[in-house]
Amino acid sequence: MAEVHEAVQAGCVLLRTTNWDLTPQSFDGSEVEFTIEYAKFRQRFFTNMGQAIDILTQNGTPVYLTNGRIETGGWKNLSLKMNDAVRQVAEKYKAKGVHLLDLTAQLCNDNGCPPVMDGHRLYDETGHPADWSRDRLATWILNEMFAGGPAGAAS
Repeated sequence: MAEVHEAVQAGCVLLRTTNWDLTPQSFDGSEVEFTIEYAKFRQRFFTNMGQAIDILTQNGTPVYLTNGRIETGGWKNLSLKMNDAVRQVAEKYKAKGVHLLDLTAQLCNDNGCPPVMDGHRLYDETGHPADWSRDRLATWILNEMFAGGPAGAAS
């Protein structure tokens, strides 16, 4: 238990991206909108994530990144590419104390992200995690970060 207490005392950061980053965006004064499918968007994403990680880890603070659910329809390819980008960032900055929390594995399987799991609806009418899903994810995330789960274990 001493290790868990020390981890809580040291603190950490949960940096949640992916969902809003799926939305086409314009930047640098351009009216053209880009998604993760474009090199310009990916370059900006990787640069911004690197800057954020440099700031957040400068005092040795661990940073936890999350991926997102695999979307359906026209969003599926974007969500897969975004999850891959987040995985690449986590891998690149692993030595700085960056960890990936695989939310997709918590709510999805090889067939995608089902609407119901263990008899519980996973998403509400807006597409956000329903109460049961939020509780399940929150418990899992906190255990991973602070109770010595694979991501929270000392490396």
